[in-house]
Amino acid sequence: MRKFFQRKRIFTSIILFLSAGIAIFLLGKYTEYRSYHVTFQEKHTLPGQQTIFTLSDGSIVELHNEATLRYPEEFKGFRREVYLQGEATFEIERDSLRPFTIHTHEFRTTGIGTSLNIKTTADIITVSVAKGIAHVEAGDNMQIVLPKEKISYSRITKKMIKANVDTTHEFASR
Repeated sequence: MRKFFQRKRIFTSIILFLSAGIAIFLLGKYTEYRSYHVTFQEKHTLPGQQTIFTLSDGSIVELHNEATLRYPEEFKGFRREVYLQGEATFEIERDSLRPFTIHTHEFRTTGIGTSLNIKTTADIITVSVAKGIAHVEAGDNMQIVLPKEKISYSRITKKMIKANVDTTHEFASR
């Protein structure tokens, strides 16, 4: 009988420790979820309109003709992510611990302390880099874009083409 109560006590202790561990894990996940809850804002430009604004991390965005940028009110966590439709020029604030990613359809452009222009149309996405380095990605296709280079990605063929570009001319026309 005594052995029975010892086993019962051990079993109860194990169940108690497992329950406490699960509770702590779930509480941590809930706290993590609440700390990463993000409120998004959107900026739109009308035909013929351009607007320049600064994001919460200090990055500067020039939103071009008929474009939309969806971005968090405040960047939280380890990532800085925005969503672009149309064309915009970015002066990305350097933060090596939190890369800056611009999503355009199925295409992602990531940079740290980079100056770049992204233009999206129905068929083509173009990324031109004036300063810094950008990492572009679409599905299995990945490329590094250096200053004075541009990548054109066809949404139809799913191929990337890299070319040299005069970014002085490309960025000066804005």
